[in-house]
Amino acid sequence: MTGPSPIRVVALGDSISCGEGVGVRVPPAGTWPALLTACLPAAELVSLARPGAKARDLVLQQLAPALEARPQLATVLVGLNDVLRSSSCDVEADLDRVVAALRSVGAVVLAVRLHDPVAQLRLPAPLRRAVHRRVAAVNEAVDRVAGRHGAPLLDLAAISGLRRREAWAVDRLHPGPAGHRAIATAAGATLGLELGAPGLPEAAPGLLDEMAWVVRHGLPYAAVHGRRMVPGVLSLR
Repeated sequence: MTGPSPIRVVALGDSISCGEGVGVRVPPAGTWPALLTACLPAAELVSLARPGAKARDLVLQQLAPALEARPQLATVLVGLNDVLRSSSCDVEADLDRVVAALRSVGAVVLAVRLHDPVAQLRLPAPLRRAVHRRVAAVNEAVDRVAGRHGAPLLDLAAISGLRRREAWAVDRLHPGPAGHRAIATAAGATLGLELGAPGLPEAAPGLLDEMAWVVRHGLPYAAVHGRRMVPGVLSLR
């Protein structure tokens, strides 16, 4: 006699969901979608999130396998890579297609609004303001898509634990283990699930750790990808 079928969870998105960035990595079991899945009875996670993914990548690369998994729950967190390289209209159209398709197979879709990605970075005020405008445009697109399809909405900016330096990895852009726990706890609360406290904060990476990351990963990445990134940065006005 077989037991009930496991609850299938799929995670679509970018590095914030898969835990991998340039020179940073959170073990798969420690990512926020995995922690969220672990609190569900007999649940299994299909993680489709990939570093660098934009909203269009969810349509072209992640949606088909997500639909094949026939999920009961899907998490959709994307947009930071679109902030530099896409318009909010592109993001909205792509997100709408993804969420509509997932809802059509009966999945509950947890849509996620972006946080302030430069809160932990030292940037010139004009660039900081430009990033904020683009993030606001992406978040407005997420709001509209979630509203149209009745998707529960998680706002990363409302998670108090993410305002601490200890929540972030050495690059100050990707959540560290404490950040993933904080997101998972907030996601569970949004869905009416109890994950418990996110745990004690860990020590933030020190100055030597950050300098080592810059030398080993940051500068080599900028040397290879800088030319491609410059037009996006210059477009932030």
